[in-house]
Amino acid sequence: DPGTQLPIGLLMKDGVVHSGPYGRRGALTMTLFGNLEFSAPSLKLHATVLGQTVEIDGLNRPPHANGLFLYTDRYALPIRSEAPLKAVRLRHGFVVSVTENGLVLPDGESVLLVATGPARSRLGGLRPGDTVKISQTLASAPLFVREAVSAGPLLLKDGQIVLNTQAESFSDEFSRAQAARSVVALTESGNLLF
Repeated sequence: DPGTQLPIGLLMKDGVVHSGPYGRRGALTMTLFGNLEFSAPSLKLHATVLGQTVEIDGLNRPPHANGLFLYTDRYALPIRSEAPLKAVRLRHGFVVSVTENGLVLPDGESVLLVATGPARSRLGGLRPGDTVKISQTLASAPLFVREAVSAGPLLLKDGQIVLNTQAESFSDEFSRAQAARSVVALTESGNLLF
């Protein structure tokens, strides 16, 4: 995104998801065994907080007024919210601090769970020393995915035109814009073309 410098869509490196899928946009994935495939995966994130499993609404994205968001140790932008905010800083699955204010600064070493508005209740009464387990499920993706990057729109699949910009959440304006673009393709024999 030119405005935030954050990836738009799925970005996965060494098995760690750094940005979640955007809509149903396709992604180029690589498995542990080096197999390449285009797919449209979805990501589900959960946290186990004080024995309860709660849904995480976003990953490494600016928060909206009512949600629970996960920020990895690589996220470096200040996190602000006009809505009441609760931030839990985690290291190796242990809570190291809990704060409630409108600004959170990542430190490059901690994972942050930030809840805004009514979603603050999802973090319960967490205190330093408590444990929190983060889990992720990448559905509709090949098994053992280690690397992934969103792209799109998908133009061809198995040699047939499959262009559907609306299904992949591309605006009509984007679809009609004339600009230099990159193309990634897999040939029938499995060669990767850029």
